Amino acid sequence: MNFLNLIPSNQKSRLNRDRKFLLAHGAVGFIVFLISINSIFLIIARFTLVKHYKKVKEDTTLVNTESLFLQKEITQINKKTETAQKIQENFVKTSDMLDKIAGLVPNGATLNYFQFELKNNTFKISGTAQNRDTLTKMKTNLENAEFLSNIDSPLSNFLEKENIEFKFSGTIKKEMFSSK
Repeated sequence: MNFLNLIPSNQKSRLNRDRKFLLAHGAVGFIVFLISINSIFLIIARFTLVKHYKKVKEDTTLVNTESLFLQKEITQINKKTETAQKIQENFVKTSDMLDKIAGLVPNGATLNYFQFELKNNTFKISGTAQNRDTLTKMKTNLENAEFLSNIDSPLSNFLEKENIEFKFSGTIKKEMFSSK
């Protein structure tokens, strides 16, 4: 097989160069086309992700707001419960104690003042007794009471014969406070 070469050599080199240029141009064009398609997909993906992010953020914000509200309510309820427990731990039913103390007061004696302190379990009583016998009976009742101890009676209580202003102090046993 024989080939006829009718094209001059300078045109041949030019045609080769044009073919190479067109081939490179086509390859670069194809790469640019692929990059453009990828760019379009990335832009669409970006808009989709931004939209999804905004939706998730909005949902999370609503959930977090409700959660924060519930958390505040739970904290307030817990504080109230703790306060109620502290109050109940320190609760002393004073009516029972007053009833027991009143039972120790004999006829002819009147209580004017009664004070007790939970911190150091002490009490102070003052009042009026008709005579020394009534005052002595009052002192004996206080000393014999199972829930009282360390009864202190000043000597001034026994200086008068009638209409005696008396004062007693002492300690209330802890069992009295624990019997709620």
